[in-house]
Amino acid sequence: EIKADEVPRLLVYNKIDLFNGKEPRVDRDDQGLPWRVWVSAETGAGIDLLLEAICERLSGDIVNEELHLAPSEGRLRAKFYQLGAVVAESVNDQGELILHIRMPRLDYERLLAS
Repeated sequence: EIKADEVPRLLVYNKIDLFNGKEPRVDRDDQGLPWRVWVSAETGAGIDLLLEAICERLSGDIVNEELHLAPSEGRLRAKFYQLGAVVAESVNDQGELILHIRMPRLDYERLLAS
């Protein structure tokens, strides 16, 4: 009745330290948004991921794109890595770097303007 099922939420699974081999991680939905985070409050493992996921959910406007960079654009590539925005990287047949990035739009626009 109050439409609580429409309220964005982030599930947090704690106590992963009690399971052998369970590592902190963020699970994403079909749109690439975080919806579940695995952490250990006891050891602190994954708390950084939780904070990032919260920021990402609250920031609203996220850039999720594939960029094609020339080999000479290594500095720009390094900046994306410094911001933790690179999800995946590959090289195509033309020698271009293909970066799949995910980051807040404001940070993305600032980086490209610099």
